[in-house]
Amino acid sequence: MNFDYRPSICTSNGSLFGFNDNDNKDDMAGFDIHAKAKLILLSLQSPTFMLPISTLKFKPYHWSRCRRAKWPLQKAQDQEHKSLCVRVLTISEKKAKGQQQLLLQKKEDMAKDKYNEAVAELSNLISEKCELQGVAAAKLKQLTAELQSAAQGSDPVERIKTGFLHFRREKFEKDPALYGELAKGQSPKFLVFACSDSRVCPSHILNFQPGEAFVVRNIANMVPPYDQTKYSGMGAAIEYAVLHLKVENILVIGHSCCGGIKGLMSIPDDGTTSSEFIEPWVKICAPAKAKVKSVHSSLTFEEQCHNCEKEAVNVSLGNLLTYPFVREAAAVKKSLVLKGAHYDFVKGSFELWDLDFKISSNTSL
Repeated sequence: MNFDYRPSICTSNGSLFGFNDNDNKDDMAGFDIHAKAKLILLSLQSPTFMLPISTLKFKPYHWSRCRRAKWPLQKAQDQEHKSLCVRVLTISEKKAKGQQQLLLQKKEDMAKDKYNEAVAELSNLISEKCELQGVAAAKLKQLTAELQSAAQGSDPVERIKTGFLHFRREKFEKDPALYGELAKGQSPKFLVFACSDSRVCPSHILNFQPGEAFVVRNIANMVPPYDQTKYSGMGAAIEYAVLHLKVENILVIGHSCCGGIKGLMSIPDDGTTSSEFIEPWVKICAPAKAKVKSVHSSLTFEEQCHNCEKEAVNVSLGNLLTYPFVREAAAVKKSLVLKGAHYDFVKGSFELWDLDFKISSNTSL
């Protein structure tokens, strides 16, 4: 049997569900209450079991309107105030498809509500209902604190779910024509190499829409030279983008405060490394380090790293031309353009240049 947990507390008229601690808590063991808790009102006639509020971690759902509950507060007081519990409904796997869709829609609708609305409801309830004393008031205050704490923290599963729901609601459902075309295939104009750094998402920075860019991300946005025995994943991405997707532009984007470049610049001159993967990888752009050390030896380490961020982009652009199909498309057929870029998220600037180590054509934005 599947369980859809729907804790219900009435806030519009002060009615609450109250029960003793004699309820069997073992029945609740193993269920992911936090992932499925929904603060909606249930019919008192529905098949239910009880769960103490203290064992629940509620999701950010606003209290629903009290329409069918008629269980007065006195019922809670009659139970010796040992605990305040919530009503939980079990739903069979054999629910009709329409009912399942309705439940899903309810989840989406309730996910739109804010934490502070639920907290405000509870706070008002505690202050306005003088009869809420003792354990009942304490339980509500505890629940308020839990909601406030949940608002500050972040459940990773919830973050993923709410993020997708937002995307589906604000993007997918609002542009069916776009996603209908994407279902048929892709024909991006750009192959983009960007760093894995969480601060430099190319789709966010350049406002790429779905289907516009074929993106490859790695440490320090580096492109290794052509080698069928090494870095085959990178080679496969380049080959697929150029020969099959037939992209018209390749863009390599470096960025400010790059940890990969700092790691490259920190490698001892004797070439010794202390990591299994990072340093061997960033050595791809060792020529950039050598040039910066030679030309800008008087600069501080931070300034050298900044210069190396751009020089490493140029090394990657040069490495792209070691791939025969890239060289043919760019130099012979003229159907492919290679560009370098640098995004400075400290200054909020973006530089773009053509494949020219002298950077003769430079555009600052």
